[in-house]
Amino acid sequence: MFVSLFRLLSRTGRCNRRAKSTSCCAPTLEALEERWMPSVTPGIGSINSLLYSAASSSTTTPTTTTNAATQTQQVAANFTPFTTGGTQAQSVAQFNPSLGTLNSVQIQLNGTLSSDVKVENLDSSSSTVNAQVNGNLSLLGPGGSSLLSATPTLSENTSLSAFDGTLDYGGTSGHDFGVQSASAQQSVTLTNNLSAWEGTGNVSLTESAQSSSTVSGSGNQQVQIASQGSGVATVIYNYTPATTPTTTPPPTTTPPSTAPCAPPTGPATINGIVYDDAGNTGQYQTSDTGVGNATVTLSGITLTQQMVSETTTTAANGTYSFTGLQPGIYSLSDQPIPSQFTAGAATVGSLGGTVSNGQLILALPQGGDAMCYDFGLVPTSAPSVGPTSGTTTTPTSGTTTTPSASTSTPSDPATPADPSSGLSKRSLLGDGWQSLG
Repeated sequence: MFVSLFRLLSRTGRCNRRAKSTSCCAPTLEALEERWMPSVTPGIGSINSLLYSAASSSTTTPTTTTNAATQTQQVAANFTPFTTGGTQAQSVAQFNPSLGTLNSVQIQLNGTLSSDVKVENLDSSSSTVNAQVNGNLSLLGPGGSSLLSATPTLSENTSLSAFDGTLDYGGTSGHDFGVQSASAQQSVTLTNNLSAWEGTGNVSLTESAQSSSTVSGSGNQQVQIASQGSGVATVIYNYTPATTPTTTPPPTTTPPSTAPCAPPTGPATINGIVYDDAGNTGQYQTSDTGVGNATVTLSGITLTQQMVSETTTTAANGTYSFTGLQPGIYSLSDQPIPSQFTAGAATVGSLGGTVSNGQLILALPQGGDAMCYDFGLVPTSAPSVGPTSGTTTTPTSGTTTTPSASTSTPSDPATPADPSSGLSKRSLLGDGWQSLG
């Protein structure tokens, strides 16, 4: 049922770490569909489940805005037009407590009352009539509690002649005002008893509409009024983010320099550094020097089945960043390697993932920030690392034997065996997989 991305990302079945091209390991839509959609039932382990998650939450997908000390998450419920005197219920996503501590809930109602007004002057003399669109829109929250009430109003006048003998809401004695709409906005902020707004499910919101639209004027009039209510309720969660555990970097003998792996400035970002791993440690140290003007290529497929291919070059300090990304599965490559280096270790970052033939593969969730996806480069002039053994024969009787030595230097690492056997989805994609959608 599960085939690892290692096989999906290789044209020939295997990529060479030192001679791969930028297109060798780019995910393809056909490959992903063939191997990740074993059935039409949404479930973990299929790309179909990712598409299902994105589609089913499209009307209430939270959007997150980062502030200095707190964050806000916004969801909305759209109330389509319904006849006044009735109600309509919609749902929005609750605030997930795993994100942090909920401080307050701000609710905004932008409501609209629409009335189709028609009038016929039945008097034997002309008349000036006034049409007024009036009513009340209310928003109810969890448990039927009243949250907001808005009173939209609109007024319009027209002059009509004496009755022309035809009751048609037209001619000189009749008038059709058409659909007249009045809007009103109200807002409230809740700071107490927020438990109903927290969880992993939905909150039900109900809008009710009442109409009191009228037509007034002198004499006798025949009036027809049909009214509807509609609106948008926006819920804004204000919260303090949960503390993210940090990993203490290995100790170094050199004082730390300015950390290039800074948090990204917005959501849906992948960043990291290409660095000179002169010590061949296989892990970025703050004492390492970044490699500027190196090429980093991003390839992938989004939950909406859009192919992504972007290339950037590193800044002078070796950092790179891809922003504005949609949730999906992505791979990163540092090819081509600059001529003065050979390929070193590639390491996954904050959202986990895996390394396949020197490429970094990860699952990027909705609004996710993938930080510290790093590529190490080893200078071609760096001394070889490995045991060295030698023997020297002591000269005797004036005869000198030229010392002979045999040095054992490790050859280039062999192409790693395909690790797909026994891999679980968690070991392949890390925690980022479970947070997708």
